[in-house]
Amino acid sequence: MKFMILIMSILFTTQLVAEDTWIKTYQPFGSGSYYARDVLVCSDGGYAVNGYYRYNDPQFPVSEVKWGFLIKTDSGGNYQWAKKDTVSWMYETESTAMVQTDDGGILSSVCSFFPYREGSVLIKRDSNGNREWIVNNGNLYVGSMDKTNDGDIILGGRMNNLPTIRKITQNGEEIWTQSYGINGISYGVIRSIISLHDNGFAATGHAYFDETGSDIIILKTDSEGDTIWTKTYDSLGYDTGHCVMENIENNIYVAGTWDVGLDGTGVLIKLTNSGELIYILFNDDNNYFSFRSMIDNSTNIVGYRRGKLYAYSYEGESLWISDVYSGTGARGDKSLSNTDNGYILTGEVRINWENYILLAKTDLVGNVVAIDNDEIILPSINIECFPNPFNPDTTIRLELAEAGRIELSIYNIKGQKVRNLLDAHTEPGIFTCNWNGRDDNGRPVASGQYFIKLKQNGEQTVEKVMLVK
Repeated sequence: MKFMILIMSILFTTQLVAEDTWIKTYQPFGSGSYYARDVLVCSDGGYAVNGYYRYNDPQFPVSEVKWGFLIKTDSGGNYQWAKKDTVSWMYETESTAMVQTDDGGILSSVCSFFPYREGSVLIKRDSNGNREWIVNNGNLYVGSMDKTNDGDIILGGRMNNLPTIRKITQNGEEIWTQSYGINGISYGVIRSIISLHDNGFAATGHAYFDETGSDIIILKTDSEGDTIWTKTYDSLGYDTGHCVMENIENNIYVAGTWDVGLDGTGVLIKLTNSGELIYILFNDDNNYFSFRSMIDNSTNIVGYRRGKLYAYSYEGESLWISDVYSGTGARGDKSLSNTDNGYILTGEVRINWENYILLAKTDLVGNVVAIDNDEIILPSINIECFPNPFNPDTTIRLELAEAGRIELSIYNIKGQKVRNLLDAHTEPGIFTCNWNGRDDNGRPVASGQYFIKLKQNGEQTVEKVMLVK
C-alpha cells in the first residue's frame, strides 16, 4: 500500500487511513533525517518512539551530526512532545532502548560511539518528557531493555567486548552485572533481551570466534543472570540474532540473519525453554525470517522488517504478509508491539532526500484499512494549528480531500484580513505551512486572537489561534 504525502515547510505530517488504523510521520526537530528504533505502548494509551536524527549543524557546516531523540504521541498518534536524548559530555548520541517506569515516566539508554567522546548513560523522564535524572552507565553499551517480572529493569548489550546483562532498579541503581565469556570469543554483543515466564532471561545477538567468525548466540539465564544454557549457530559467514521472543507455550524463538549478503538469509530458530532445538528455518521466495522485531499474539508469530509484517504459525508455516508501507525501519528489537486490536510499529520513510519518523497502527492482519475494506472518506477540508497559543510561530496543517484552488488567510477579531498565506491550485493531500505572526507587509501583529480561514471549492473552515507575546 503506497501513500502520497505532500509537504510544505514541514514540522510533521500525517496520513490518516481509517478510524482505528493509521500511518503518521513526524519531523519534530525540523529538517533532517530521522532513524526510528523502538516503539513503546504507554500506560496512558499513547506511544513513545526513540532513535536518532542527523542534521546540518551551522557549527559543523561540512558534515552532519546526530543526536538521540524521544518522541511521545497520544493514542491516535497525535504529537505531544519530543526531546533530545543527549548529554553534554557525549557527542553523536543514539537513543538505543527504553522502557516505561511504574510512575508513567520513560527510562532510555543513550550511547555514543564517537572517538574520545563515547559513553553510555541512562536518562529518566517524567510523563511530560521532563528530565528527572541521569546515571552514567559506564562502558556498558545497551542494545535492548525489558521490564522484569519483579518490577526491575534488565539491560542487554556489551561491556569490555563481551555480551553483558545488567539488572537495575527503576531508579537506575545497579543490582548485578554479568558478562559472558563464551569459549573462544573475541567480541560479542546482545541485541535483544526479554524477561521469561520463569523469572529468567533470554537474549540473542552475535559473537566473534577465532575459528568460525561471527555466530548467532542465544543465552538463557536465571533471575540472577547465571547461565543456564548457551547456544551458537554458524553458517561460516557473518551471522547475528536480531530479536528473541517467548510464546504462550513457553518456547523461545530467535530471528536473525545467516551469512549476510546484500540482504542476507533470514533464519528462524525455535527452542524449548530448556534449550532443545525444535527447528531452524530459512527464508525462501515466499517468506522472510530476518525480522528486526518479533511478537507473539497468543495464536501465532508476527515479525516485522522493512515496512512489512509477516505472520507464521508456531510451527513456522507462513500465514500472511502485509505490506504496511514502503520504507526502511525496524531497527530496534522492539520496533513492533501488540495493541488491543492490532499492532503498532515504527520505522522511517524517505521523502525529498530526508527521513521522517513513521508510526503505524494496523489491524490484526497487518492492514491499515477498515475491517470491511470500506474506504474511509476524509472531510473535504480540515485545518489544525500547533502550537496554540503560540509565540512567535505556529504550524498550520491542512487536509484536502479534493483538488482545487485554496485560499488560506489570517483575520483579526475585527474581521480584517492581515495576511494571505496561500492562494494556489492543489491536489488532494496533507500540507503544512507556517505563520510567523506577521502581516502582509512583514510587520509583527499585536497579541490576541486571530482566525485562520481555509477556502476550497465553495467550502470554508475556520480555526482560532491565540498569539501571546
